[in-house]
Amino acid sequence: MPDPDRLALMLSTLCFLGAFAAAAYRVMVAPYRGTWPHHGLMLAGFLGQCWVLAIKGKELGRCPITQPWELLVFISWGVVMMYWLVGPAYRVSLMGIITAPLVWIFQVLALILQGTIPPQTGDSIFRAPAKIDPWLEWHATVSLLAYAAFALAAAAGVLFLFQDRQLKSGHPHRLIFNLPPLRNLGRGLVGLLHVGFILLTIGIISAYFMEKWPNALKLGASWAVWAAYLGILAYHWRRRWPQRRLAEVAALIFLLPLASLWIVSRH
Repeated sequence: MPDPDRLALMLSTLCFLGAFAAAAYRVMVAPYRGTWPHHGLMLAGFLGQCWVLAIKGKELGRCPITQPWELLVFISWGVVMMYWLVGPAYRVSLMGIITAPLVWIFQVLALILQGTIPPQTGDSIFRAPAKIDPWLEWHATVSLLAYAAFALAAAAGVLFLFQDRQLKSGHPHRLIFNLPPLRNLGRGLVGLLHVGFILLTIGIISAYFMEKWPNALKLGASWAVWAAYLGILAYHWRRRWPQRRLAEVAALIFLLPLASLWIVSRH
């Protein structure tokens, strides 16, 4: 019998796979709208994530981001949070098609890693400190939620580019016409970039209230990500980038947060 946290993660992962299947089936038969099976499975998967995080949080006595697999689950949880918040705000029901497979991939990786990597020691965000600093907890939590928003923006950018290319090909697949308008997806992408940028700003500021500041390399990596997204948003505010170009940039620039997360985990 699997441990409770592994069982919860397995059930959650299956729910997100089912949610993606429900969304894909809807697109195949009619113009896409969120369906009760899809929403129900997304909610069940989200509750499973909460169960995993609650078990590990109680066990560790802190935010459960002490191992890579916990980090993947936490980011996945943040991605689903962004789906619930940004999707309805921008009328982007299409976010369900993006979110479910993205989270499924992250959680499959988490299942593979779970139990294979021993807990580490030190002061990385992946490592549990001897003394809990609430500002460290806040900094790590908010920063990872920002990265979740950037991940969903990158996935939205990839889907936007795929749909745009199909429409301009002259021979688009009939399923393309069952998807919501590109303008809604573009608006959702912009919203996610703004949400991620605001959260990352809060996360970086909170680092300076910690009892022990992160080293220069960690802070430099965070500031580099912050500056990159500020540049994207500033240019968009000033020049109003075409949605296609913004989708390209959002998909590509996510490599920078991924690199910075690797730097933070290694130092």
